[in-house]
Amino acid sequence: MNLLIVGYGKMGKTIERMASEHGFISMSTVSDLDELSEIVKGEINYHCAVEFSKPDAAVQNLKILAKAGIPTVCGTTGWLDAWNEVTEYYTACGTPFFYASNFSVGMNIMFQLNRQLARLTERLHGFELSVSETHHIQKLDAPSGTAKTLLDDMVQMRSDYDSWSLTPCSEREIAVIAHREGEVKGLHEVTAESSLEKISLRHEALDRRVFAQGALLAAIYIADKKGIHDMEDMLQIG
Repeated sequence: MNLLIVGYGKMGKTIERMASEHGFISMSTVSDLDELSEIVKGEINYHCAVEFSKPDAAVQNLKILAKAGIPTVCGTTGWLDAWNEVTEYYTACGTPFFYASNFSVGMNIMFQLNRQLARLTERLHGFELSVSETHHIQKLDAPSGTAKTLLDDMVQMRSDYDSWSLTPCSEREIAVIAHREGEVKGLHEVTAESSLEKISLRHEALDRRVFAQGALLAAIYIADKKGIHDMEDMLQIG
């Protein structure tokens, strides 16, 4: 299988180093829009593209890949206000698309646990929910896409919350704290706290390779699929 890596930052380089371990025999890397526009016109038949770029570049990158008919795995966060636009474009082009805010298997298990915690505390009352996340100083979006997934699920499960905020102004907003420190790969903690007790769910990524491994598994998965997919589809843990 031939793999196109879009975005050549830390994640792109890690994916490139690990790709051969997952059966990819050829890898090409691009780091800007013009380069991507040219490479998709070339003679190489790419079985999949993995897109880890920047929030302000992701939408255009994805549209180019969709139009070129290259099955795409996207791990860029911070662009989801254009989610409908992008997924409708992929559907119209007939190109399969895979998105995850976090490619760690452990984090996707935590997503399930977080929903269960929110669902249970909905019935019990008295538990206030919150989220904290810490990432390396180069991460641009805050809170992280992973934290947003946790928070959105909480709002969906708990009728006493309407939204979430870095600066909550009412009891109907879930508080989220975002830290940017050193080279932290990714640390997320969910808390449900009452006046008498505290429940915590915590996930820490110890090595960036855990995300690269998940993205490469997603690339293999999506290459022969149709439609829009995510980690729950691949892992069958939903």
